[in-house]
This record gives sequence, structure tokens and C-alpha cells, in this order.
Amino acid sequence: MKKNTKKIAVLGILTALALIIGFVENMLPPVFAMVPYARLGLSNIIILLVLVIYDIQEGLIVLAIKIVLLAVLSGNPSMIIYSFAGGMLSILTMWLLTFMHKNSLAAISAVGGAMHNIGQVAVAALVTKTAAVFIFLPHLMLFGSLAGILTGVVCHIVVKRVIKPDFLK
Repeated sequence: MKKNTKKIAVLGILTALALIIGFVENMLPPVFAMVPYARLGLSNIIILLVLVIYDIQEGLIVLAIKIVLLAVLSGNPSMIIYSFAGGMLSILTMWLLTFMHKNSLAAISAVGGAMHNIGQVAVAALVTKTAAVFIFLPHLMLFGSLAGILTGVVCHIVVKRVIKPDFLK
């Protein structure tokens, strides 16, 4: 019972941290003016960390809570459908890649970043009922991959240097 309580508490703290990082990042101006919706996705460091430390179930829960609360708190509930599509495609892909132990966290996160953009653009195409939005996909995938490398490197540093073995479990 005590181990389960600790896990819930840690996941709550990590969810809050992902939410705070996401909220602050949403307040910042876009990184590139030519792609105004492109963000670094720094809160995904926490999602990847949860996926590495725990498993897909916990990662999905933290991701879902982060998406819903961030959309509501930022006053943009329509972002839920875009974030869910991108986030779910991303986390499922990253989870599958963790089984191939030769992948680094940076590589896993880079693929996750690209998949996130694929999911979001696919939803945008459905919402707008036009394939024209796919013109943004190459730029978004490149940016998502580069941002994914950054988040993967940071997550690797946190895992290797900050987290003690079995501390969070």
C-alpha cells in the first residue's frame, strides 16, 4: 500500500511539473514566426521521463491530465483534439521504440516529436476538410524532431544524473 501511495504522489508531482512547464511555454512567443504553432514541447521531458521510469499506462494518464488541464487553463479547449492526436501517436511510438534497447532517449524523443506533428496535422486536415494543411508537415516534422532531440537529451541527463535507482518507484 505504501509503495502505491508513493507512486501516486510522484506521478502527481510529475503531472504538476509537466503542466507548469507547458503553461509557461504556451505564454512564450513562437520560436519560429514562419511556423507559429511550433513549440519546443518542453513538458514532454516529463512525459518521456514517466514513460522511462514507469510504463505506458502511467505515461498515458499523465499525458491525458496534462492535455486536458493545459487546454482548460490556457482558455483554448479546442487544442484538446490536436494535442490528444499528436500526444497519443507520439507516446505510443516512443513506447514501442523503448523495446528496441539500442535507441537513445534523444532518438526515441525525436521520432516522438515527428509523430506528434503527424497526428496534429492529420486532425487539422480532418477539421478543415482540406489536405492543404499537409504542406506544413515537412517543416513541422523537422522542427518536432529537433525539439524531440532536445527533450530527449534533457530527459537522459535527468535520468542519469538526478534520479537515484528505484527512488521514484
